[in-house]
Amino acid sequence: MNNNFDLQEYLTKGVENIVEKTLRAVMKDPKETAFMLKFAAASRKASKKRRKSSEKGEHIPPFLIASITSSCNLHCAGCYSRCSSATTDEPVQDQLSADEWLRIFREADDMGISYILLAGGEPLMRRDVITSAAAVKNIIFPIFTNGTFINEQYFQLFDNNRNLIPVMSIEGGREITDARRGKGVYDLLCGNMDKFHDKHLIFGASVTVTTENIAEVASDSFIGGLAEKNCKLVIFVEYVPVSEDSTHLAPSDKEREMLAERIASLRAAFTETEAV
Repeated sequence: MNNNFDLQEYLTKGVENIVEKTLRAVMKDPKETAFMLKFAAASRKASKKRRKSSEKGEHIPPFLIASITSSCNLHCAGCYSRCSSATTDEPVQDQLSADEWLRIFREADDMGISYILLAGGEPLMRRDVITSAAAVKNIIFPIFTNGTFINEQYFQLFDNNRNLIPVMSIEGGREITDARRGKGVYDLLCGNMDKFHDKHLIFGASVTVTTENIAEVASDSFIGGLAEKNCKLVIFVEYVPVSEDSTHLAPSDKEREMLAERIASLRAAFTETEAV
């Protein structure tokens, strides 16, 4: 164990690295560049707040995850959230209101938190909360979404509020994506990506990695296809088995090592071009 390891400093450098790479990725877009320059300044101030808190023995993370709804419109195969009953079809009573979430977001800003990942369920089903998040400009909100609720009203909201960054879930190509998420979802996602590209809006992709899609999603062709659509961020999430019947989908140690090597290779190949 390294007793000299400074977690706060490690996380702060991670945030600075994200900001730097994002700035490089959006340099051709004036609106996105202007926002990122302002966010970079806010991020530096947030880092100072966290350091001061750390000196007092209060350790504030730069990242938070907020699950803003238990509702979802899809029934994805092997969904961990549904199998754990965290996501349901029935409306859940006593969920936090948009005003309550706004208070939490503002408190997070005051504490020096720079990123809040919005999750669900399907977070875009809570447009009221997304609008509250948009008002807190010093925080970037990656929104982990299945992409099916994105419409012209959301495109306008994303255009007016560059601190909202949709991260759409995709499993690979059409066959494997639709097999897990439902027929037609892949084409819908690709259509959304084309619109984000045309509107010069930043977006990302989230990929759940299983034994069935690991070779495809870690390939140059798959990441290159996302880069061509101007995707700026790709997040790989290892599949977590939810039952004995799905344990075969979890990547093995050897496959995880291969994925780590491929990610390093892909990052070197695409960071300096289109994708982060």
